[in-house]
Amino acid sequence: MTIRYRKIRRSRKKLPKPPECNYEKGWLKNNGLNVALTIIALMVSVVAIIFSCESSERIQRVTDADLFMGIKEYADRMGLDISKIEDPLDLYDIYIADLRGDKEQIKASLQEYIKQDPECAYPYWLLGKYYSDGDSLIPDSAVAAIHYYTKAINNMEDSNKDKPIAYNNRGIIFIDLNKDSLAIDDFKKAMELRPKYAEPFTNLAVLILDYNADSSIVLSTKAISIYGVNNPEAANAFNNRGYAKYGLEDYKGAIEDYDKAIRLKPDLAEAFLNRGVAKGKSDKYSIEDEIADCDEAIRLKPDYADAFNNRGIAKRNLEDYKGAIENYDKAIDLYGEDNPDAADAFVNRGIAKGVHEDYKVAIEDFDRAIELYGENNPEAAEAFYNRGVAKAKLGKYEEAIEDFEKAIRLKPDYADAKHNREIARKKLKEQGK
Repeated sequence: MTIRYRKIRRSRKKLPKPPECNYEKGWLKNNGLNVALTIIALMVSVVAIIFSCESSERIQRVTDADLFMGIKEYADRMGLDISKIEDPLDLYDIYIADLRGDKEQIKASLQEYIKQDPECAYPYWLLGKYYSDGDSLIPDSAVAAIHYYTKAINNMEDSNKDKPIAYNNRGIIFIDLNKDSLAIDDFKKAMELRPKYAEPFTNLAVLILDYNADSSIVLSTKAISIYGVNNPEAANAFNNRGYAKYGLEDYKGAIEDYDKAIRLKPDLAEAFLNRGVAKGKSDKYSIEDEIADCDEAIRLKPDYADAFNNRGIAKRNLEDYKGAIENYDKAIDLYGEDNPDAADAFVNRGIAKGVHEDYKVAIEDFDRAIELYGENNPEAAEAFYNRGVAKAKLGKYEEAIEDFEKAIRLKPDYADAKHNREIARKKLKEQGK
C-alpha cells in the first residue's frame, strides 16, 4: 500500500491591511479636514454623552481626546476621504459601528456616501473590504466585493497608490471563486502599477506554486527583497518559497526557508508543519524530528487538521499504528467528514487499518475518500489502488482488478497498480475464473 501525505498548506492568502490616506491628494491637505475637526470638537461633548449610553460591551465611555483620536485613527486606517463627505459627522456612526463590529451599519453608511458622491472611489473600496472580510466567502458576498472593488478601480487614477491594493484584493477574491486567470491578471496589474508593493508578488507566487515552482521562487524572492529579509512581514514569503523548493525536491533549501520564516514569525504554525514534512524527506533528520514540528504546529494551532494528519503519517512510519489512527481520527473530526479536504485522511486511516488486516473497515474508508475526491479526480488514484489491495487481500480479485484499472486510468504511469493488477489476474486465473 502507498501512503498519502496531506498536501502541505501554504500560508493563507490574506487581504492586506486597508490603505493609508493618499496624503498627496487626500484630505490632510484640504481645508475640509480643519472644518470637520472643528465641528467634531464642538460636538464632542454631545457625542461623549451618546457614547456613554451605548449598551454594547465592546464600547467603553471615553474622554473627548480618546474619541477624537479614535475617529482620526479610523479615518487614517481606512483611507476615508473626509473632504468628499457632505456631513463629516457621519464618520462617527461608522467609527462606532466599527467598534461594535457592526458591518451592516457600516455598509449602510457607505451606501449613503455613494449617493452623495458616486465618483468617489473610497466608499466603494471600503465596501469591497467589508464584503470580503473573513477566512471564507459566500458566493454572493464575493460577487458584491468584486463589484465594489471594480467600481473603486474605475474611479481611481493609475497614480493613486491605493489602486494596486484594490487590484490585489480583487485578485484574492477571484481565487476564492476559482477564477485563477482573472486573479493572475489583477496581481500582474498591481505589480505593474506599484513595483515595490510586495503583496501581489506573494499572492501570485502562491497561485502558481503547484505548476510553476521555478517562477514561484522568483516571485517569492522578489517579495522578500521588497519586505527586507529581517522584516516579519516576509515570513509568509519565506514559507511559500520553501514550499516551492520542496516541490522541486530541494529539501535542504526548503528547510532553510522554513527556518527563516519561523525566526521572523515564531507563531507561524504552517511553517512548522511544512518544515516537519520536509524533514521527513531529508536523510539528516529523524521521524521524531518530523513529529516534533507537527507537535509545535498543533500547539500553536490546536484545530490544525493538516498537522494531525501529517503527524499520523509520521507515527505510521514509526509503526505506531494506534497513534496514527488516533491522529487520523482527529484530523477527520476537524475537517468534517463531508469536507473534501478530509479525503487524504480517510485514505491514510484506511491504510493503517489495513496493516491490522481490518480490510472491510479499511475499504469503507477508501470508499469515503473516493466519494470526497470524485471518481474522475486524479487525486483519487491512491484510494482506488489501496481499495484494490484490500479487496485482493479478501480474495475479491475481480473487484480488485477493476480498482487497479481505475487507478491506472487516473494515473497512467502508476507502476504499483499495474504490477498488482497482474498479480490479481494470475490469482483469478488460478481460481479458474
